Amino acid sequence: MKKIGIFFINNNEIIVDSISYEEGRYLNGLYDSNADHWQLFDSLSYKFNTDDYIDVPRGRVIYNEISDNSIIYLDKCFLSNDEVLDKIIEVFGIEKYVLKADIHYQCPNCLEDIWKD
Repeated sequence: MKKIGIFFINNNEIIVDSISYEEGRYLNGLYDSNADHWQLFDSLSYKFNTDDYIDVPRGRVIYNEISDNSIIYLDKCFLSNDEVLDKIIEVFGIEKYVLKADIHYQCPNCLEDIWKD
C-alpha cells in the first residue's frame, strides 16, 4: 500500500508518521499528508538528543497520481545512503520514486553550507 507522510532519521532509524495516500489532501495531482515534523518531534522527543526538531534530519513522502510515483524529499546528506533509502521505501510501501532535496528538509550542517559563499 502506498503511503505518504513525514519521517525523521535518527541514528539510521526511520521514525515515521504515515497514512495511506488516499487519506491525504489532494492538490494538482499530488497527495500529501497534513502531518508536521514539530508535532511528531514533540510527541517522541525522548527519542532524540536535542530539544529542537530542526536539528534532526528529516523528510517527507508525497504521491504523484499523474506519474504514479512517490516523491521522497530528503536531507541531501542521505540522498546516496542506500540503507536509509531502503528503509524509507519499505516503510512507505514505495514502488516507483524520485528523490528530491529541499531546504525544508536540511540538517543544521547543510543549512550552514547555504550561507557560505
